[in-house]
Amino acid sequence: MSFIIYFSIIVYGLMNGVQTEAVVVVPHDRQNTSEIKESSYALEICEFEVANHSRNYFDSRLELLKPSFMKFKLEFANVSVRYKVNKTVQARMFQPYLWFWTYKPVEGNFPYVIMNVDSGILSFDLINSQTSEVDYVLLNIKHNGASCVMDIGNITTNTKIADALQSLIVNENMKMKDDMRQPVYDKNYFCYLVENPELKRTWTYTLALYFNYPLPTINFECCHFFYKYIKERFTDPKCGIPKEKWSLLNHGSYILGLIILMYFPVLMLQWIAILAKDELVESYDYDSYVELDQCCHYVEDLDKDFVFLDGSSPLNLFDAFARNWTGLKERFPVLVSRLRRLFSLLAMPIIVYLSMYMYKDGIKEVNDIVITVHDFAERGAVFGFLGILAGNTTNMQKSFAPNLGGPVGMFTMYYSLGLLLVVLPRSLKQVVENGMPTGRSWSPLFFSVDEVLRMAMFHPHTEPGYHRAATVCKAHFIMLFTGRFWKRLLHIQMKRFRVFCNFGRCACAIALPVMLVVNMLETLLCLVYYGIPFVTFIFILTKGSVKSLIRQKTIIQRYRNSFMILRTPVTWGIVWGFILIAFSLFIYAGSLIFLESFVFVSKVTLTCLVVIVFMPSETFGYLFFVVIFVYYVFHLIGDFGSGYTELLAIGVEHSINLDMHVNHVTYQDGTLDVSNVRATNIRTLRINGTCIDIPEGSLASIRVQSDVKRKTRQRRNAHGIPRDLFEYLIKRHRPVHIQVRIVLPSKNGVLLFCLCLPLLNNILLFFLKEFGVV
Repeated sequence: MSFIIYFSIIVYGLMNGVQTEAVVVVPHDRQNTSEIKESSYALEICEFEVANHSRNYFDSRLELLKPSFMKFKLEFANVSVRYKVNKTVQARMFQPYLWFWTYKPVEGNFPYVIMNVDSGILSFDLINSQTSEVDYVLLNIKHNGASCVMDIGNITTNTKIADALQSLIVNENMKMKDDMRQPVYDKNYFCYLVENPELKRTWTYTLALYFNYPLPTINFECCHFFYKYIKERFTDPKCGIPKEKWSLLNHGSYILGLIILMYFPVLMLQWIAILAKDELVESYDYDSYVELDQCCHYVEDLDKDFVFLDGSSPLNLFDAFARNWTGLKERFPVLVSRLRRLFSLLAMPIIVYLSMYMYKDGIKEVNDIVITVHDFAERGAVFGFLGILAGNTTNMQKSFAPNLGGPVGMFTMYYSLGLLLVVLPRSLKQVVENGMPTGRSWSPLFFSVDEVLRMAMFHPHTEPGYHRAATVCKAHFIMLFTGRFWKRLLHIQMKRFRVFCNFGRCACAIALPVMLVVNMLETLLCLVYYGIPFVTFIFILTKGSVKSLIRQKTIIQRYRNSFMILRTPVTWGIVWGFILIAFSLFIYAGSLIFLESFVFVSKVTLTCLVVIVFMPSETFGYLFFVVIFVYYVFHLIGDFGSGYTELLAIGVEHSINLDMHVNHVTYQDGTLDVSNVRATNIRTLRINGTCIDIPEGSLASIRVQSDVKRKTRQRRNAHGIPRDLFEYLIKRHRPVHIQVRIVLPSKNGVLLFCLCLPLLNNILLFFLKEFGVV
């Protein structure tokens, strides 16, 4: 028994000795390692103190610049093999040596820690006007010859670091207010960046990767301490306090962009209808729209031959640049249409390209620390199309749509399918027209264009193509708020009940619950289909593509020499399936580009507004410059068009006067001109009492009143003059190339330059300093 007791004591001693000299490996992938008790460590946690020169320099920056946010880099001294300091960094720490200090003022709260890390880029560096940088803060490790553990990211280690950093604020050089022991900064925060690895294991993160949802995986975590006035001392720092992101900046912008995306097709179709109004299109329903099409052709002829004074500018600045392509448009209309669609396809991601340019150099924090997109993508942060700046394919796919090739694959899919589906068709306007809804009496999901316009109480006149599609999308939404639609829906659904009840009571009882479920689902589908124009637009495009393919199939099968494989149903089934999948992927990629562009613009706007609210004195000059510049641009465009509106008004006025003056006589270059002659049966001509004999043939050649060509036309109470006459007036009195040259250096531009000269000087000095010139 004594031997057993002695052996147990020896084993316990050996085990205790091994534990004394071992270094405990701290798990790095979980935040709950911070809750490990210090007794579980074989070695003690390192103690720190701030070097005197770092303390003095930090204090001088606070007193001189009075910043609201301070960035600094941690550096550790005495970390060597001699003192056996076991230095590790937890994987959850993002840029572990980059720390921040801020405080909470008496009124309000500085929003730095609740905003994104890239707020400096989003605010065009304005938010940094109240921030300062310290190259480094040197921490000495207290030691007594024994080894210690320094695990950065562990709450205990971070608390020890914050306890040492507290001396940067609480020291003998600290300024007091009113000669009392009352500190200037009574609520202080020392913060660092951490990653939330648990968020990556959720389905929300997976959806964010494929739908570009702004899910902040890297946030601030802070150590805070504050001054207790009762005890007249600062509290001990408390670390591990997470700072949630400003939800309006991230989630609010995305949700608002999603809502706008649902109704954006209406605005897009109206805009395209203006650009492509010269494209030829055949109405989808020849029987019902013969008179309407004739009316449309008459209106198109009026628009082509006459210019009307209807309040809109007859020639704006954009039309002035497009005038050079008029000859090409008349000779090659299909080519111009395809070039226009190609340019729109290339220009749609322009805001994404702009954001890439702004993020290409990363976020310069302090000293040699630069946070790039590569650093975020390496941690799997959701960065959307900006992930193309990650540097390598692996990191690109971590940040966006990994199974679809990442941002490169999405861009490739967008451009390749866009060329196939948008640019390649001879007339996309005809594809849209072919997709117009047709009426079916057995379901409220199939209302014709006439029924939709009538239930929405819209004007029945619609131009084929984009204009009709935009009107249908609007009418679908409006008719949900009218009683005619719901009466029509109930009438169709009650008609089904009556059909089943005709087979007897048993059939009616069996069909009743099934029909109730079917009608409820159908009503929900009506709300989605009619209430969201984006869904309507997708169905129009899909249906139009299928009908266009059916027409092509019919044309191909008419030729006997066509390949047999092109005449089989299996081939065309594969083609239709490919078109449906291609349209789905293209709309998916285009929607993500729109969302990312809108979210980026919203973040820039909100961040700049926050900066203006919290720092009005620093940002007033920039705000003034932007407002004046925007006003100048719109005023410039308006001035250009107003001159031609005035010219058109003068031409219309004189043309109306000519039409009103019957038998108007003028004399020019030895010719006596009698215009607007509306008299009939002219037998002789008398001038100053002298009769002039005119042969009967010459008298008969004088046109009668019905043959006199009027100088003006009227449409919807607006008078217009021939377009040829208006073009002559432009060349004679207001040439476009001269007007563009005169308008640009106008007096408004000189005034804008004079008002913003001090701000432009500051911007110039900033760039000179950036490039090291001064």
